[in-house]
Amino acid sequence: SGAMFLTSQGTPFMLSGTDFMRSKDGNSNTYNASDEVNGIKWDLVGKNKDVFEYYKGLISLRQNHPAFRMTTAKDVNDNLSFIDGTSQSVIAYTLNNNARNDNWKTILVAFNAGKQEETITVPVNTTWNVVVNGQQAGTKTLSSIEGATVKIPPMSAIVAYDAKTAKGDAAPVSGSASTTQTTANGSNSTLYIIGGAVIVIILLALLLMRKKK
Repeated sequence: SGAMFLTSQGTPFMLSGTDFMRSKDGNSNTYNASDEVNGIKWDLVGKNKDVFEYYKGLISLRQNHPAFRMTTAKDVNDNLSFIDGTSQSVIAYTLNNNARNDNWKTILVAFNAGKQEETITVPVNTTWNVVVNGQQAGTKTLSSIEGATVKIPPMSAIVAYDAKTAKGDAAPVSGSASTTQTTANGSNSTLYIIGGAVIVIILLALLLMRKKK
């Protein structure tokens, strides 16, 4: 599920601790629960480090490739193309045309929610460099696939780019909606920054204080 929402268009939202499998002992509505239930158990970062690293890789991919952060419906309609003819358990599409000036011209994103391997036919016969699979995620090539067919393992995701038309890694777009920092103790926090709005609020507050004086 992490691969699905962190590669989707729009602003992603995740609860604190999702990236290291935080649990509230099965309580889905903890507004009146104790700190013991609601508190973040940081030891889970170490216990679930593979999941933590997977989320870090997905966030890095999103930050470094603006094709995953299109800002208008027109951009999405112009640059995202679903792949037809897949099984009911598969959703697959491509992000095209160096969307938002991404250095990867064509990006393949595919999810298989089924219990068996599925094969999809992609629109470009090329070399696909895989950067996300069921175990690892990021911007570095994990493996390569040749041709116009791609196999998606069960209960898994694949993100790959057309190696023949790529121009290297893309730089993060300035003014990104979120940044992720890893602190010295290994904790992972997502900071949502709305710079312009904050500045406006501060200026209005200063004006009101002057008027009162």
